[in-house]
Amino acid sequence: MLASPTASTARGPFVFAGAILYIPANAYPVLTVIQLGAGQPSTILGGVEELLASKMYPLALLVFFASVLVPMFKLIGLAIMLMATMLVATEAGASVLLPPAHQNSTTSSPGSDAGRWSTFSWNRCWVRWFSSAVW
Repeated sequence: MLASPTASTARGPFVFAGAILYIPANAYPVLTVIQLGAGQPSTILGGVEELLASKMYPLALLVFFASVLVPMFKLIGLAIMLMATMLVATEAGASVLLPPAHQNSTTSSPGSDAGRWSTFSWNRCWVRWFSSAVW
């Protein structure tokens, strides 16, 4: 099922809102630890700093990647896919992002001897999926 023509413009505010809400999500405390009756709030980055101070480097790296970098990369990826989808919607943008119609996947390219999936265009796959998904 294809998405409606206005679906791309409807997704933009959600990506923008996610980017705006990403800042307070990492700035406000998410945990209050109470030890011996005294409590102190802690943010995600504060927890990473405490883990580094305790020399728990693998755990600090895991928390940092899972709580800070992965959401940031997801927002960046969504914004890129959204911009690509909006750009492909115009004829000029489609000529920049998509190959000409006479070019197909049977042409030889570096690494084409690695198998059937080596010439598969993942970028086109994501753009087409994103533009046809029903949100």
